[in-house]
Amino acid sequence: MLDLRACEFLDSAALAAILLVRSSLAGQGLRLGGFGATGQVRRLIEVTELCGALAIAQDRGEAVSRLLEAGAPALRPASSDAPTP
Repeated sequence: MLDLRACEFLDSAALAAILLVRSSLAGQGLRLGGFGATGQVRRLIEVTELCGALAIAQDRGEAVSRLLEAGAPALRPASSDAPTP
């Protein structure tokens, strides 16, 4: 999951890195999502039509819902404050 809330700019190298991660995850049967893009970043995502390919949403909950609707497996959060199973 990409948290784009603090991201103010993306260049072609950043887009290439995001697409590389997307491709790597797809090879494992996983899907990349993101949320919180605004301004220039949001416009770039829209112009390049990455919203659907990356399940980019306004907030984290919506991004998770889109991923689950698309059949992505549910994974536990990677943050250290995540509850342990």
